[in-house]
Amino acid sequence: GETRQYNRNGIFKISPDGRMVSVFAPGHMDIYDINGNVIRNNILPYTPSTPVEIFPVQNWLPDSSGLILTIPDAPKFGIGFPVHVTFTVWHYAVANNVSVQIPFDPSPARGAGGCFDIVRVSPDGKWIFYDGYMGNLDNGSTQLFEGGTCFMELSPWSPDSKYIAYNPYYLAGIDGPHIRIGGYFLKWVDANHFFYAN
Repeated sequence: GETRQYNRNGIFKISPDGRMVSVFAPGHMDIYDINGNVIRNNILPYTPSTPVEIFPVQNWLPDSSGLILTIPDAPKFGIGFPVHVTFTVWHYAVANNVSVQIPFDPSPARGAGGCFDIVRVSPDGKWIFYDGYMGNLDNGSTQLFEGGTCFMELSPWSPDSKYIAYNPYYLAGIDGPHIRIGGYFLKWVDANHFFYAN
């Protein structure tokens, strides 16, 4: 197969099984095997934003069968251009090289509040959290949790994909209302325990 040097100016992620690397370069994504051979080329071409480029967000599925990709829709971004940017969410399957858009309403967005690329996919690849919304990656349904903040950039999902700390004081659950922590969330220990400061 074709071999080329990884694009050092792009953003890359290694698959959970350690056998592939997905690399976003300006305007598209490629997937390589671990030896540098191109497996999939020019996946989901898009128009890169200028003068400042916003890179897509990529999350490998836990079985390495594909990725959840969040693509910016912002031909112009930077000083003098609108700060509000929307994103589309896609499921990409490596085996058949097919991308399917998952329609979320509202779409993930970056606004004037300063949160940027704050899209968190659950470890099991079934849920997404963005802008205070919990989204189902199977059917595109959403549920709003009030008070989501940029804090979630620092706080991942629980290891069992049942909760995410969407602000310093609350957990959002996939099958229930938010839970008050009783302090300031710090870090997950395991699926049932976390550190917080009181």
